[in-house]
Amino acid sequence: MAFADSKSRFGDNLGNMFLCSVCCEKFKSPRILPCGHSFCHSCIASAVNSSCEHKEAPVGFNCPLCRDFIPCFGDQKEWVNHFFLNKTLTHVIDISEKNLCGACEIENEETQGVNYCFECCEAMCETCTKFHKKSAASRRHTVCPFSSALDACMQQNMNNLCVKHQERLVELVCNDHDEPCCLLCAATQHRTCHSVEPIDVAAKKIRESSVIQDIVSKLKAYEQKLSKVKFSEEKNIDEIDKESERLGEEAEKLEEDIVRYVSELKNTFLNKLAKMTKASKEKINKSTTSLNDQIQCIKKCQHSLSNIVETSDVANQVVEVCKAKQIVGQLKSFRTKEVHISLAAQEVPGFKENKKKTLLFPKLQQFEVTNDIVLEIDIRTAMLKKGVSFSVSGKQIYNGSFLHDGTMMFPQYIKSGQCFLFKKNGTQIKQIEFGQHPLCVRNDGEEIFITRGREMKISAICSKTFQHIRSFSTTKKCFGLDVFNNHLYIACIDSIEVVDKSGTLIQSHAVEKSVECVIVTRQGNIVYSACDKDKVTSMDNTGNTLWTYTSPNLRFPYGLEKDSKDNIYIAGKDSNNIHVVSRDGDPLKVFDNIEKPWFIMIPPDDDSVCCICSDNTKMTVYRIT
Repeated sequence: MAFADSKSRFGDNLGNMFLCSVCCEKFKSPRILPCGHSFCHSCIASAVNSSCEHKEAPVGFNCPLCRDFIPCFGDQKEWVNHFFLNKTLTHVIDISEKNLCGACEIENEETQGVNYCFECCEAMCETCTKFHKKSAASRRHTVCPFSSALDACMQQNMNNLCVKHQERLVELVCNDHDEPCCLLCAATQHRTCHSVEPIDVAAKKIRESSVIQDIVSKLKAYEQKLSKVKFSEEKNIDEIDKESERLGEEAEKLEEDIVRYVSELKNTFLNKLAKMTKASKEKINKSTTSLNDQIQCIKKCQHSLSNIVETSDVANQVVEVCKAKQIVGQLKSFRTKEVHISLAAQEVPGFKENKKKTLLFPKLQQFEVTNDIVLEIDIRTAMLKKGVSFSVSGKQIYNGSFLHDGTMMFPQYIKSGQCFLFKKNGTQIKQIEFGQHPLCVRNDGEEIFITRGREMKISAICSKTFQHIRSFSTTKKCFGLDVFNNHLYIACIDSIEVVDKSGTLIQSHAVEKSVECVIVTRQGNIVYSACDKDKVTSMDNTGNTLWTYTSPNLRFPYGLEKDSKDNIYIAGKDSNNIHVVSRDGDPLKVFDNIEKPWFIMIPPDDDSVCCICSDNTKMTVYRIT
C-alpha cells in the first residue's frame, strides 16, 4: 500500500511533464526543437502548417511554447522530419508508467525507481543507484533524478547527430553540398562528391578563415534591406489608411450635395472602399509577415553564429555554419517581392458642372506595384527592368539626385531656375523656385548643395523645408558636384576644386578640359569624366592618376554615379548605353539600348533601383535585377 501511494505521488509530480503542451496529452513520437521544447509529431506539424498557411515563402516558424523563431529550409512538408525524435523522452515516459527499478525487477523485486541512468536507459532505486556509482563499469554514467532527467530530455543538443540517420554521430562534412553527415551518408549519398572531409578538419578551416564573419556580414546586409522594405510596407499601410480616410471624407462631402438621390450608392461605395482597403492591407501584411520571418531567420542565424565562434564543440560549430550557408542560399533563391498598393478615386466627368443630376460616386481604383527584392546583385549578370517613365517640363535637366526619403530632385538649368521633386512612381510633389541656372544637386544629411554654373555660386538649402540656408561664390564656373567627408568636390572644366562647406578652398587638382562631372568613392578617390575625349579617369587625393577607362562603345560620357560597392556607372549619351566599371576601373557591365542617357541616379541605400535621364527631360526608373 505504501509503495502504491508513493507511486501515485510520483505520477502526480511528473504527470504534467509527460504531457505535450499543445494537445495536453501524453507525448506521441515527440520531436525536439532547437529551442529545447518537445512536442508530438502531429502537434508540431499542425503548428507549422498553421503558422505558415498565410505566409509567402516561409523560412521558419515560432515555437508554440516559448515563441522563439525556428529557422527552417527546404520543403515545408519535410520540416518536421528534420527535427530529431526525442527517444530519451519516450523511454523515460515508458519507464515512468511502471516506475520500477530495472535492476530490482530482474530479481523479481518491486522497488520504486527514483533515478535514471542515460547510458543504461534504466530506472534505479536509491540502493541500486549507490552500487551503480561505485561500480567501475558504470561510475562515469550520467545518473540523475527522474525530474532532472525530464529536464535533460527537453534540453538535448542534437547538433552532433546526423539529420538523415538520427542514431549516428556527425563525423564528416560534404563541402560540395555544405552538409554535415555521418559515415553512412558519406558512403551512399555523398560517395561521388569531390570534397568530403572530417569534422575536425572542417572546423579548423572555419576557425582559420573569415567564413563566419562573411556570413554575418551578408546576413546583416540582407537584414538591413529587408528591414527597409518592411518599414516601407508598414508606411504604405499608413498611407492607405490616410488615403482611405481622405477618400471617405470626399465621399461624405459629395453625399451632402446629393444625399436625397444617392444614399444607396454612397453605402455601396463606402463598402467597396472598406473591402478594398482591407484587402490591400491584408496583402501587404502577408508580405510584411514573410519579410519579418526572414529577418527573424537572419537574426537567429546571426545569434547562433555569434555563440559558436569560440566554442570547442566543433561539430556544433560546423553544423551551425552549414545551416547558415543553407539559409543564406535559400534567402538568395527566394523571389521575394516588395508590395506597394495605393488607392485612388476616378472623378466622374462633368460632375462639378451638374452635381445634382449626376448620381454617381467616383469609381474606386487600386494601383499595385510588385517589385522583386534583390538581396544581392551581381552587376556582371544584372539586367535593367524598365518601370515608370515621366517627363520634367521645360527640358534642360542635366543632373538629379535621390534624397534620403526616396524622392528625386531635378534642377532645371535655365535663367529662372527651379527644382522639381518627384516620387519614384513619377508623381510630381513640389516645384521649388530657386534662382538662376541650378545645375547639379547633392544631398548631404540635413543640407542639399546645388551648383549654379554660370553664376559661379553654390547654394545650400534645408533638406526638410527646402529653404535657402547660405550661398558662397567659387573662383570658376562650377558644374558637377559631390560631397565627401564634409568637403565639396566641384568639377570646374579644367580643375577639380575641393572646398569646405563654407566655400574655403582646400585643394585644387588640375585636369584636362571639358570636365563637368565628378564623384568621390568611399575610399576618397576622385572620378571624373571628360566627355569630349570619351574617357573617365580616377585619381587619388594627391592628384595621382589611378586608372583611365575608355571603350570603343563609349561616346560622350557625361553623367557619373556610384553604388554602395563603389562600382562606377557612366552615362554614354552618344553611345546610348550605361557602362559600369569597378572602383579599380575594371569593366563589369554595359547596359545597351538606353536612349541618349545624360545621367543616372542611384539611391544611397538601394542598389536595386536607378533613374536614367534621356534627352534632358525624360526620366525612367529601372529595377536592377
